[in-house]
Amino acid sequence: MSVRRQRLARFDRLSHNEYFADTNEYFADSNVERIGLAVIARMCLPNCPRNRKVIRMPVAYIPRTRDLYDEFTPYRWVENDSAPFTPLAKPIAECKVALISSGGIMYRDQPRFHREDASYRRIPLDAGRDDLSVWHFGYPTRDAERDVNCVFPLMRMRELAAAGVIGELIDPAFSFMGGIYSARKVRDELAPQIVDELKRAHADAFFLVPA
Repeated sequence: MSVRRQRLARFDRLSHNEYFADTNEYFADSNVERIGLAVIARMCLPNCPRNRKVIRMPVAYIPRTRDLYDEFTPYRWVENDSAPFTPLAKPIAECKVALISSGGIMYRDQPRFHREDASYRRIPLDAGRDDLSVWHFGYPTRDAERDVNCVFPLMRMRELAAAGVIGELIDPAFSFMGGIYSARKVRDELAPQIVDELKRAHADAFFLVPA
């Protein structure tokens, strides 16, 4: 079995939090550059001695993505030749702003996200922390489970609206699960639906929080 397939098999056995805790550890050697150590760690983990100091590193997303889609056609990274720039026509303090997150946030009994899920969830602005849950296979969700504001800053955005920093926070906010292999599904299915929602709400701007 290849190293990649071994890692995928391990991911199948573990929760996504356990998988990330496993794959993001590496040796703390003073003579090793920190750049790229998350990738090195993935190669050395099976032989890591338990008596060595361990440090957690940020997620190595590119190797992680290649691992997850090893069974698919080689992943093609999206290349955008241009991005339309739309300057605000009025001060942000007068704008209607929408909150969007790719962190896999759900409200109460809304259906859980799943792999390759191009749907989205509408989250009411008055939702409390206990009303929200998280499911996403592509990042370790422990911090988001402790404080959802790190990937879905609903409480912070409400504070900005109350303080007059933004004109109005659009109700509802939106969340989707960003780990979608098909860029076409995002471009042709998910994005147009959210754009329609924003147009109906007369949004002036949106704050997109990637997970």
